[in-house]
Parts: sequence; structure tokens; C-alpha cells
Amino acid sequence: QELARLEFRGGTHSKKCVKMDPITEDNDDGDPLNASVKHVELEQQDYQDTIDALSGPKAKIVEPFRLEYEKLYKALLRSHESEKRLTKKIRDLNAEITGTAQGVQT
Repeated sequence: QELARLEFRGGTHSKKCVKMDPITEDNDDGDPLNASVKHVELEQQDYQDTIDALSGPKAKIVEPFRLEYEKLYKALLRSHESEKRLTKKIRDLNAEITGTAQGVQT
């Protein structure tokens, strides 16, 4: 764990950050995709904490940063949804290939 610090005029926002690798870190069922979902849930909390910190008394000063941050976060969520769709498609295609290969062998 490490301590992340967001500094801006009028105050400092600090919190602990946990680094997770969504590709290699598995959860209880051994599914890397579920670990990725947990990672996104942590990112959502981090996003909300950051937006709250940027909405303080000096919000006008950091407004351009906040707008860009929101834009990037929305792009991250779209990317994650695409990753989930592609992962499901890969699993479906692998199952189809396995089924076809078994049919050819018999």
C-alpha cells in the first residue's frame, strides 16, 4: 500500500491506495475477470473520493482538472465494459471450438 496525496490550493486530500493487477490477481474462484471487476469497484470509490476532494471551497480553481478527470474516468468505464464483452466472446468462441473439435474426433 502507498499513500496518495492530492494537493491543491486550500487543502490536501490523502488516502491509502491499493494496487491490483486485474490480469494476474485472482479472487476466490480463480477468475481474473472477477478480479478486474473488483478493481473497477475500487476505482469507482477512488473516483468518488477524488471528485469529493475537488468539490471543496476552491472548486473553481481545479474545475478544468475535474472535468478532464471525469471525461477520462468515463472512458475507463467504457473500456472496461468492452473488455468484459470481448472476454465473454472469447470464452464462447473457445467453447465452440472445443465442442467442434470433439465432434470431429468422434
